Amino acid sequence: MSRQEIFVSVFGLGNVGATILAMLLSRKDYHFKINVIDPSPDIIGRLTDLEHANCANDHKIMINQYQLVEDCHFIFHTAGGKVPQGGKRIDVLNESIEITKDVFSKIKLGKKTYVIVVTNPVEIITNYIIKNFPTHNSYQILGTGTLLDKWRYEKNIAKKANVNVSEVKGMVIGEHGQNAIFIDEHSFVSRKPIKKVFSDSEIEEIKQKTLNEANFIKSYEGASKYGPSMAAIRIMDLILEPRDILLPVSICTCDYYEKLLGLKSVISIPVKISRYGIYPVRDYGILAADIASLKEIATKIDSLTP
Repeated sequence: MSRQEIFVSVFGLGNVGATILAMLLSRKDYHFKINVIDPSPDIIGRLTDLEHANCANDHKIMINQYQLVEDCHFIFHTAGGKVPQGGKRIDVLNESIEITKDVFSKIKLGKKTYVIVVTNPVEIITNYIIKNFPTHNSYQILGTGTLLDKWRYEKNIAKKANVNVSEVKGMVIGEHGQNAIFIDEHSFVSRKPIKKVFSDSEIEEIKQKTLNEANFIKSYEGASKYGPSMAAIRIMDLILEPRDILLPVSICTCDYYEKLLGLKSVISIPVKISRYGIYPVRDYGILAADIASLKEIATKIDSLTP
């Protein structure tokens, strides 16, 4: 039985880009045609290694075919600055903007192309691309945002409650990293509200552990790569599937959030994703204090976007 062909471009073959490529090569449900965009000569060894791995499932790999990007179903944008040890995502903003500007100036976006941004700082880079492709459907340019923060939060809740992570539902919005906003009203353990399972101090402890996860990983691994890569792949999968799922991702604010926050920007908010489209969830029941934090985040992201 022939497999549906999905045409993908991966911008950047660093740790995250290579991990996304390896995940795609392991798949048997689709036949992937993969266009790697990375002009560095230093990737040749890594690319050769990945080509050997591809022998198992025989996907198609191309390199630096800029003129073909327009035909892609998906672009995974992973090229950007590397956050230094002890540094913050915002520290690499200028470098990531310059890299993004360079690569996106060389390509066109097809009408049906989705851009999934993983590059740090993810909300600002997503906002930058949306502003520079004003005629493209803004909901087709989105970032992994706080999806990874949500997964980290759920993992820590599950460990604390001694349950499987499948029994936990958490919600994290705002901005990926230290400015993430945890929504207690939409966080549950075995269908019980988190506030009925843990004390306030225990919940705060879980949140702080979640916020510290990136630095913990960085101290051993240099940077996170598996979590961000899986978040990007998860978004792609949902866009290909008929059943919508609610997840927080970085996306352009719709009229509801623009009215709520008083401006248009890119923030991580709950959205429903499926092959039929990407729809921000309106009237999610966000508390006034969290709305104020969201507005502060959105204002900062907009002001820092070139």
